[in-house]
Amino acid sequence: MINSYCIKIAQDAFALMFDYSINVCQINPDRFSGYFLESDVLQRFEENDIGFLTGHSGIEFAEMIIPKRYIKQADYKDFIRTKEYWAGYALAYFWMKSFYKIEEILNKISLKEIIELYHPYHEMDLSHFYEFMMKTMDRNRLKIFRKKNNLSQNELSLLSNVPLKTIQKYETKERLLCKASGEILIRLSRALNCSIEDLIL
Repeated sequence: MINSYCIKIAQDAFALMFDYSINVCQINPDRFSGYFLESDVLQRFEENDIGFLTGHSGIEFAEMIIPKRYIKQADYKDFIRTKEYWAGYALAYFWMKSFYKIEEILNKISLKEIIELYHPYHEMDLSHFYEFMMKTMDRNRLKIFRKKNNLSQNELSLLSNVPLKTIQKYETKERLLCKASGEILIRLSRALNCSIEDLIL
């Protein structure tokens, strides 16, 4: 499970990176998204290179990503919380909590669309944004963690002592995992090396 320190570092980096690139360097959000998806920076993030993530500021990441002609020397004030800043902060939270790849996320919902979610989600706890994004991605948390652990449904059933048919119903959403008994959630989370919150939040 990703610890809260790493999540906060990623949130701060993404927030500054997006705000600086879009508002200071005046790059269209979707164009910046394209530069980001093609960059070596993205690859280092996806490899969970924590040293790389913690070793640079959001502005430094932006300057590694965008073409040099866009870079501007500006008296950038990182305390200004723009909707682009929020979008970076929220996206990093979802990325690190969901285990989706950034490319998967931005191919499903554009950066511009995420920015437009500022109203009303910036006034809410990030868990609401997370829930919206999970519905947007339309994938099951149980299935994500099962595949992350390289387990078949049958293997997970044997490992967790949860009936195979029950697991299948949760993955097809015939049953809601958030309404499962505490005992089933404990068994599944132990088998998948994650917390109950990881499975249902």
